[in-house]
Amino acid sequence: MWKAIITATVVFSLGAAPCGDSWHTNYTDGQLRTVEMMENKENALQEQIFYPEDGSVRLLGRTYDQDGTLWLSHAGTGIEFSMEGTEAEITFAGGSAAENKQENILPRIGVYVNDDLVLDTRLDQEEQTFSIFSSATTEMVTIRVIKLSESTQSSCGIREIRAIASEVGPTEGKDRVIEFIGDSITCGYGVEAENQNCSFTTATENVTKTYAYYTAQAVDAEANFVCFSGHGIISGYTADGTRSAQGVVPPLYEKIGGSSGSLPDGTALSSIPWEFTGYTPNLIVINLGTNDQSYCGDDAARKQEFQTGYTEFLKQVRQNNPDAAILCVLGIMGQDLFPQIEAAVEAFRAQTGDENIDTLALPLQRAEDGYGADWHPSEASQSSAGRVLTEKVKEIMGW
Repeated sequence: MWKAIITATVVFSLGAAPCGDSWHTNYTDGQLRTVEMMENKENALQEQIFYPEDGSVRLLGRTYDQDGTLWLSHAGTGIEFSMEGTEAEITFAGGSAAENKQENILPRIGVYVNDDLVLDTRLDQEEQTFSIFSSATTEMVTIRVIKLSESTQSSCGIREIRAIASEVGPTEGKDRVIEFIGDSITCGYGVEAENQNCSFTTATENVTKTYAYYTAQAVDAEANFVCFSGHGIISGYTADGTRSAQGVVPPLYEKIGGSSGSLPDGTALSSIPWEFTGYTPNLIVINLGTNDQSYCGDDAARKQEFQTGYTEFLKQVRQNNPDAAILCVLGIMGQDLFPQIEAAVEAFRAQTGDENIDTLALPLQRAEDGYGADWHPSEASQSSAGRVLTEKVKEIMGW
């Protein structure tokens, strides 16, 4: 496995350019932005610099370009590209959490080379550069960058990629795409924590260890995430039964993200519309209601409000995704509102005539499988739910 190495400054591993060589990065949109080539006569390698928005990489999930930096907000967002060469490094922007030294919410990223995890770190500086691939011989490799932590905590950016390579280009996307809409369970909140007594930190949040990610891998699908800890349909999590009106997903569903931080120019990602032409999911899995239960309790009127709100959210999802199958799930941390979800789906069918929708109760977590931070699912519980979901997805999608 290749070992990632952090560099103190943004200097490529070959050292500074000799006098007379051009190192400027002016470019034309749509073209690969390349530094002046330093040609290796034996293997025609070139030292080049490129950027996420110039067509050289495949974008993963809901990303946003601002002034040449590709911002990642949601868990699971990132880039993927293939290269034939000997070295590569990536420069990241740490975002407002890194700039303000907010230790528990620093953005966490993972970098994979040929599916091997070579870098797993939290960005704690305004700008950081990491060497993520180095080989004595020319190799063809696939490099994938994934934001492991969630949108509501912090965002980060990819500024540039430098490589010594003869070829660099985007990978091909998968034929199958699943969008997961959820809360902290889908984000992987505390999945790597030692036990339930641990508090939240992005250091133990990992979207690649969730039921959702496991399911996508099992059916060879791309996973796109829209998930926010503590959020629900009509109320976010509440400790005293008072409605948390700010912690709801429907207003955020059509936005790029929902980070508490902002972009360098002050723009909130929650204010930027998402263009649904960015990708077309075959299946949308909705896992919401766990946080609503803290508000609804046993109150019949509140449960009915949740049911009505859920039906309306289904209409919103369908309007933006006319051809996707929809699967509504609930479980792992509680199933109390599952009857209301089933009723909401029946109401949706009756009101729209739409039959391309189904429901599934996910298994509840068990004490013998342990717990993550704040009683959230452990990796074992996430995996168990992923297996159940995978069978349902295979059944309804024919995968």
